Amino acid sequence: MTFYRQQYRAPDFLCQKIELEINLDKKSTLVRNRMYFYPNPNSTQRAEEIVLNGEDISLEALRVNGKIIKSFSLQNNELRIKSASKLFLDPFQIEILSRCHPEQNSSLKGLYVSNNLMVTQCEAEGFRKITFSIDRPDIMSVFTVKLIALKKDYPILLSNGNLIDEENLANKMHSATWHDPFPKPSYLFALVAGNLACNEKEIICSNGEKKLLQVWADKGNIKKTTFCLDTLENAIHWDESRFGLKLDLDRFMIVAVDDFNMGAMENKGLNIFNSSAIYTDQNLSLDQDYVYTERIVGHEYFHNWTGNRVSCRDWFQLTLKEGLTVFRDQEFSSDRLSKQSGKDVRRINFVNSLRSSQFSEDAGPMAHPIRPDSYEAIDNFYTSTVYSKGAEVVRMIHTILGEDKFKHGMDLYFKRHDGCAVTCDDFVGAMQDASQIDLSQFMLWYSTPGTPILSIQENFDSKKNIYSLTLIQSNKLNHVSKKPDLHIPVKIKFISPNLKKPVCQNGISFNKEYILNITKKKTKIEFQQINAKPILSINRGFSAPIIIEYEQTQKDLLEQLAYEDDTFNTWDIIQRTYCLIILNKQKFGKKFLAILKKILLREDLDVGFRSTLFNLPTESFLAQKFDEYDPEALLKNIHFYKKQLAQLFELEWLKLFDAMNDGKKYDLTPDQINRRALKNKCLDMLLWCDIDQYEHLAIKQYFSADNMNDRWFALCPLVLQSSKNFEGVLDDFYHQYKNIDMLIDKWFSVQATQLPKGPDYIDQIKKLQAHPDFNIKNPNRANSLLSSFSYINTFAFHNLNGSGYQFWAKSVLTLDKINPQGASFLAKRGLDSGHWDKLHKQCFYNHIDELFKNKNMSKNLLEIVRLIQNIKRKNSL
Repeated sequence: MTFYRQQYRAPDFLCQKIELEINLDKKSTLVRNRMYFYPNPNSTQRAEEIVLNGEDISLEALRVNGKIIKSFSLQNNELRIKSASKLFLDPFQIEILSRCHPEQNSSLKGLYVSNNLMVTQCEAEGFRKITFSIDRPDIMSVFTVKLIALKKDYPILLSNGNLIDEENLANKMHSATWHDPFPKPSYLFALVAGNLACNEKEIICSNGEKKLLQVWADKGNIKKTTFCLDTLENAIHWDESRFGLKLDLDRFMIVAVDDFNMGAMENKGLNIFNSSAIYTDQNLSLDQDYVYTERIVGHEYFHNWTGNRVSCRDWFQLTLKEGLTVFRDQEFSSDRLSKQSGKDVRRINFVNSLRSSQFSEDAGPMAHPIRPDSYEAIDNFYTSTVYSKGAEVVRMIHTILGEDKFKHGMDLYFKRHDGCAVTCDDFVGAMQDASQIDLSQFMLWYSTPGTPILSIQENFDSKKNIYSLTLIQSNKLNHVSKKPDLHIPVKIKFISPNLKKPVCQNGISFNKEYILNITKKKTKIEFQQINAKPILSINRGFSAPIIIEYEQTQKDLLEQLAYEDDTFNTWDIIQRTYCLIILNKQKFGKKFLAILKKILLREDLDVGFRSTLFNLPTESFLAQKFDEYDPEALLKNIHFYKKQLAQLFELEWLKLFDAMNDGKKYDLTPDQINRRALKNKCLDMLLWCDIDQYEHLAIKQYFSADNMNDRWFALCPLVLQSSKNFEGVLDDFYHQYKNIDMLIDKWFSVQATQLPKGPDYIDQIKKLQAHPDFNIKNPNRANSLLSSFSYINTFAFHNLNGSGYQFWAKSVLTLDKINPQGASFLAKRGLDSGHWDKLHKQCFYNHIDELFKNKNMSKNLLEIVRLIQNIKRKNSL
């Protein structure tokens, strides 16, 4: 069934409050649910029945206003209760007794078992797997929840809000009652029950109120949650100071869970996290793990207002909360860094990820606006477009308005909509009204799929001393019939080192950055009475998520590089130069190599930035330059140039590797993180240069490292490059860390992504699949092998014997029976097939018939498989 945004209709009934009494048992949990409804005054009709959602649960009793009801129907996961004597014209109460079976629930939605915990995941439509309800985001209710369980098995009972009562009951049972005073949709309901330890602290907010912060985890891992707890405190104080948003409950809780489909979930006051996202320790975490933890802890806390206090009217508005909150977590993460150079590198890393993944999604068969127009399974639309591009759209609003007006817009947004379920139009409307800046054209970003292209045309007439710049916007998505002109804010600067006199026209002058608001298909800027062609620095700081089409030779790019003063554009120029060389199979020019060498050895330049500049463009990013491409040939080409770059700077890599090994004690300061990044970049390049000569450096670092970051970045290049020593290092890693789940996930992943050692590579993957420590029911473990192989191991996945494709298809179907959400994510790998060359396409479709013929797949997977079938039909294969 397809759902359409334009078909939204207000609910017939609203639910003022929900009272749950949940008798927890992993085999059979009994749920008593009292819901207090009233007719929705905004409904367009008076309904004669109420429809409640319920999935994989059994109905035991039903009462309306205390009376047993028998006039109902239960089919297709809907409980329909008919009105009697105009019963539903006034407020009414429905009480339902139902059962669910957590131990049998492998989907990780609703109420399920993770190790010895009972835990919930209700976004997007999981609450209906716990009890019957109107399970949609625009039904916001005040929840009171009483949890009852056997005390020895479940001594800790947690739910949303504030703890208002605890009791010891007969038969060694006990209860805890929680009340959340703020209305919320059912997808934000949560409970956790089990034997947990607590890491906690009390903080004082700016208004003097004391708040209790708690991180819950199993006793063996509780010491690994200190960074998470400290980050939570930092996020709370940052949100107060930056946006004036305060923690509104007596306490705020985070729980670590081993089996979780996502990184985390923002349930009101009770955030549930995938344990891998918040367990940090010098001996088990990479530097990037700490950065991720900081962002995700901030992200889920910031949802307390942008997503919880103000929620989505419907799931089409998902970017309303996710795009805005990603923007907020990026700002938080950036503000934690004191140096501008560190902020710039953080921005570059995010944009690099966006252009590799989201731009690819924007150009593929699943291209959709940040606010989709339709969906079959909403779980499939938790995408990079909704999140990352959504954040860029919010960032553009911030750019257009400026910091002060943006904050005024946020204030007005909460003043108008606190406690409501709203739309993207409401958010942009608040920004427009607070700033008095017209954003009506800008709203087109919410409904336009694809990545906009901005073509640059320059002309300099040296006889007339006139320089003109023409900017033309377009969108190459074939299925977009109407391609509207977008409002694109572009930061621009005309750099003119040879200009004799300052020039200004229409508020734009040389050698100064401006925001150029492009609102037409074609925009022209002209300067007169100038004696030299300026250097154009455009989309500075990646001010808009667009593709710049600007024909420049390697000579042009290097000339701009000499004068460029924007950090992002400096990185981008080098990336564009790499692209020209790789795609045209050119040699590294002497001038370019001289610049790279100078940058590499510049001690005054940010260490992290120097490291970032030597990352070649990703396979995913380069693939976007082709209508069709050979995946194996493209990656071989990238590897050819990486090896060249390694060999050309062999002495420099070795010199820097020694310099970055300064013997300082491990810490998490930005400077030390950056030094480790450059050191490990040097080590990687040395192994690409000559594995036999330099692998002893990696082996030494692996065994002598006092932190997991250095150990891991010694292991990875050994696995990829060494033909003799990698197995011993892998065995050592396994035996040292076999009891630490997140490191065994890494152990599986590094083997799944390594270059194949022969035609029997799939047999090696299957051996890993049969390993005692592999558990396909755990999403982290499944992803570590299946997703890592399918998405990252290009050579093995695309082997023209078809073994990789066949393994992928079988894995998708196996996973679908256990975890449909995980299966649909894995299946999306096939959406790239329309982009491959004919030989790989043909091989792919010849080996995945099993996937097409299966008739018992979930709705999550079915939606993706249909898209793959459409790609096949379009290619007549």
